[in-house]
Amino acid sequence: MNSDRVKELYVDIKNLQDRLEDNFADILLKLTNKYIELYSENINRQVRRSYLVLFFFAISGGIVILAGAIGALFFNLRENSYAVMVSGAITGFITAILFKLHNDSISEMSRYRDKMLETQKIALALKAAEILPEDEKSKAVLAIIRFLLGTEIKD
Repeated sequence: MNSDRVKELYVDIKNLQDRLEDNFADILLKLTNKYIELYSENINRQVRRSYLVLFFFAISGGIVILAGAIGALFFNLRENSYAVMVSGAITGFITAILFKLHNDSISEMSRYRDKMLETQKIALALKAAEILPEDEKSKAVLAIIRFLLGTEIKD
């Protein structure tokens, strides 16, 4: 590469950095909006699918238990029916464990979404601080920093 091309690239990079610094709050806000929307869509799809699988396992466990009971009561197949009923109960137990894991993962995803919303609020606060007069702007940004750090920063 020749030195003129390197200088052009350096100028282009510097211009991009300046634009990024000028529009940081806008970019952050757009990114958080996009990711919150995508995340919500994916979560809803995953929750529906996993709930349907759990529902299927619960119903199949109940059917197995019912089949074992019918075999024991009406067809005099007691030994085989007991084994079938036990396997149905085990299926129900496994379904309960999976349902607990399902609920735990939904709680974790909810916490992650809440953190994404906090990031969005910070971006909105920074964006709102941009339109304030210069003396109020620095106070607002300082208040945001104080809040985020949870400490007292002297003016």
